Amino acid sequence: MTKQLNWKSIISIKIIILFFVLSCMSLQAASIGGTFYIDATNGSDTNSGLSDEQAWKSFDNINKSVLLAGTKIYLKKGSEWNQRLEIRGSGIRQNWIVVSAYGTAANKPKISLTNSKDDIAVLISDIDKTSGIVKTQVNSFIEIKDIEIANTRLGIYYRSVKYTENTGFTVRNVTFTNINCDEVIFACNQGTDGAAKNAEITNQLAISKGNLIDQNGNLGGGKYEYIFPAAIFVGGKTYSNQTITGNHTTVLTEFHVEDCVFDECMAGVMSVFYWPVAPGAGANAWRQVVNKVKVINCSGTGAVNGLIAFDCVNGGAIAGSGGKMQPDTEGWGVLENVRVTRGASVPGRTWPNGTTGLIFSSVQNFLVNNSEFSGILNQNNPDGCGFDFETHTSNVTVQHSRFFNNDGHAMLLMNGGNYGGNSNIIIENNLFANNLKNSTSEFEMYFSRTEDGHQNVRISNNMAFIPRLNKENKAIGFINPTRTYVQDIDNDVYYLDESAQPLTITFKGETFTYKAQPNNTKVPLVANLESKDIDFFTDTTNILFKPSITRAVASYYQISESSGFENAEWKPFSALIPFMLSESDGTKTIYFKAKNPIGESNVSTVTVILKKNPEKKDAFTRLHIKVSPNPVSSKANISIIGYDDLLADESSEPNNQAYTLTVRDLTGKTIIQKLMNESIAELDFDNFKPGYYLISISNETTKLFAKVLKH
Repeated sequence: MTKQLNWKSIISIKIIILFFVLSCMSLQAASIGGTFYIDATNGSDTNSGLSDEQAWKSFDNINKSVLLAGTKIYLKKGSEWNQRLEIRGSGIRQNWIVVSAYGTAANKPKISLTNSKDDIAVLISDIDKTSGIVKTQVNSFIEIKDIEIANTRLGIYYRSVKYTENTGFTVRNVTFTNINCDEVIFACNQGTDGAAKNAEITNQLAISKGNLIDQNGNLGGGKYEYIFPAAIFVGGKTYSNQTITGNHTTVLTEFHVEDCVFDECMAGVMSVFYWPVAPGAGANAWRQVVNKVKVINCSGTGAVNGLIAFDCVNGGAIAGSGGKMQPDTEGWGVLENVRVTRGASVPGRTWPNGTTGLIFSSVQNFLVNNSEFSGILNQNNPDGCGFDFETHTSNVTVQHSRFFNNDGHAMLLMNGGNYGGNSNIIIENNLFANNLKNSTSEFEMYFSRTEDGHQNVRISNNMAFIPRLNKENKAIGFINPTRTYVQDIDNDVYYLDESAQPLTITFKGETFTYKAQPNNTKVPLVANLESKDIDFFTDTTNILFKPSITRAVASYYQISESSGFENAEWKPFSALIPFMLSESDGTKTIYFKAKNPIGESNVSTVTVILKKNPEKKDAFTRLHIKVSPNPVSSKANISIIGYDDLLADESSEPNNQAYTLTVRDLTGKTIIQKLMNESIAELDFDNFKPGYYLISISNETTKLFAKVLKH
C-alpha cells in the first residue's frame, strides 16, 4: 500500500528544493541586462535602476554583477562618483556593452579618485569572483564613451591575466584629467644613481596594487602588472608566469580610441604586458598580443611615458607602394591626428630612464599620420624625445607630422636588445623644429649603432630647423652618417641662427617663420601632377590635383593653364591643389610648379579633356567593371560588361569606344595607366605588393571603378 504525502510533507520538500536552488544560484554571479541609469545626486541603490526616476546612486549594483550582451549603463551628466566602476561581461558584435552619459547638464559625468597607488577608475578584468568562485571572464565588445575620468593612477584598466581572447574594446569622447601617481613616480626618481632608481622601479613593480584579486581570487593582485600611471591601460600578467614562446595567442583584437582628451596624463593610451618571453622565441612572440588598433583625433598634455605607449601590438596596417604603410580596408593600423603638445612640468614628475611623446616597443604595422609630438621635457633625465622606436619594431610609416620644442631629439631609435632591431621604418614629409633644447645629443635623429640589428630605415623629404650646438656646445647634425641602414634622401636641413634673415615655409597649409641658414637644402622636384578624381576626361571645371614631389619640400605653388603662369599667384603648398578649368570644352594643358626658400622647381604638366555635357551619360548606369579572378595572385582579366547583362551574358560588349585604364594604390599613386581599345584587357599583378588596388576605366562619357585584392 502506497503511503500518500500530506500537505506538510509537500511544503517541506518544496522548501528543501527552493533552498537548494537558491544555494546553487548563490554560487553564480548575478547576471543583469537591459538599460540602467545611475544618478549620484538623486538616485538610490534600492531603486530598480531602469529609468531616470528610478536611477541607482552608486556603482555597487553594477560592480557585483555580470553584464549581458547589450547592457547599457547611463551615468547622469553633472554627477560625480568617487568610487571604481567594474565592468564584467561580454557583448557581441551586434550588441555591445556600453557605458555612456544621459541628461542635459553641460558637464560630462565624472569619476574622480585621489591619485593613490591603488586607484583605478574603471576596471575591465578577465578574472571574475562575483559568485565567490574564481573563473575566467571574457570581456568582448565593450565601449566606454562620453564621460570624464580624473585624479587616478589608472583611468581605464583592461586587464588580462588568464590568456582570454577578446574582440572589441572602444573608448570614445572620454576626457582624462590628471592621471598621475606622484607617490610612486617620486619614489622612483629619488635614488642617488641609476642603479638605485632601477631598484626602486623593480620594488614598485613587484608590490601589490590596485586592490585587485590575483589569479587564485585572493586580494594582493597587481604584482608585476603595471607601474606607469595611464589613462587607458591594456595589459596584465600571465597566470603563473608562463614563458611565451613562438606565436602567442592574441589577448585583444580591435582596440579603438577616438576623440579623447588627455589633460595632464603621464601616459595616454598604453599597452604593456609583463609576460616573460624566452629569448629567441620568434619574431612575433611579442608583437601581436594586441591586434588591430586605431587611435584617431586625440590630444594631450603632461606626457612622460608617451601619449601613445605601445608594447606587444600589431596595428594591422598593410604595406602599399614603396613599402609605405596604409590602413587596412577597415581602417585598422592608423594613429591619425594624435597630438601631444606639452610634457609634464611638475618637478619630479618624470621617468629616470627617459621621457617621450610616443614609444613603440615590439610593435608592427602602423601608419602615423598628421600628428604632433612636441614639448616633451626630460628634467635632466635621458631623452625628452618626440618619438621613440625602442626595440623590435617594424613596418611603421610616420608622415605629415610635426615635432617641435622637445628637450631631446625629434626621434630616437634604440638598440634591439634581446628581441632584435627596428626595420622597415619610413619617416617622410614631416617638420622638425627647435628640438634638442636640453640635450647632450649631437643629432636631431638619434639612431643607435648599425650592429644593433636595424634594417631599412628611410628618412626622406622632411624639413628640419635645428640648433647648431647642444648644451655641451658640441655641433649638431641631422642624422649620424655612419648609420649605414639609413637612407637619408632629400631632407631640407636649416640651422637656426638669430642673425639670419627670417625664412617662411609652409607645412600642411600652415606657415612657419624661422631665422635660419640653409645647410643641406635643394629646390623641389615635381615628378608628376595627377588628378584626384579623373583620368583625362572630366565634365566639371572644379578639379583637385595631387602633385608628387620627389625631392626636397615645397612651400608654395603656382598652377595655371598658361605656360607663363600669367595671373597665377604663389599659394601655400598643400597635398591637394584645387583648380578651376576655363569654361570652354576641349583639351587643356595644366602647368604646375612649386618653390621653397632655395628656389623654384621644374614645371610639370597634365592634360585633361573637358566636356561639360556628355551625350551618353546613360551608359554609366549600364556598365560595370568585372575583375577575374579577384583576389588575384598573378594575371587578371579586366572587362567592361553591360549592367543589364550581368546575369544573362557577361561577355556582352557595351560599345567599341576607347577607354583609359588606370590602376592606383590606396594612397592614390598611379601604378599603371594605358589605353584600352576593347572591352577587355589583361593585367599582370605578379610584381605588385600584396594589398588592395583601385581600378578605374574612363572616357569622355563614362567613369567606372572597381577594387582588386592582390594576394
